Amino acid sequence: MVTVFVVACIWFLNYVLLRLYGSKGIAFTAILGGFVNSTATAAELSSTLPLDATATALLLTSVAMFIRNLLLLAIFAPAAVKYAAIPLCVMSSSPHGLPVAGTSLR
Repeated sequence: MVTVFVVACIWFLNYVLLRLYGSKGIAFTAILGGFVNSTATAAELSSTLPLDATATALLLTSVAMFIRNLLLLAIFAPAAVKYAAIPLCVMSSSPHGLPVAGTSLR
């Protein structure tokens, strides 16, 4: 029950920040939207932005999602952060969280 409450508070705070500062620019909207709901933000931005701006916005949204997940992990399972930090950093630094080091999606 506490977990649900904390996650809901974080989402609500990020939602308020998105409403207050989301009109400041595409990058800021992508980051704050990634903290709130990365899937909805990615869908909305990809349907409204031109193709050249969409890739950057989606990358920022994905990075924000990984940061949010690492923050939630730090709150609820601090001992697991040392195991998850490196994979999350690698995923957020590769294009759209795709596999790196020559791996294939097939």
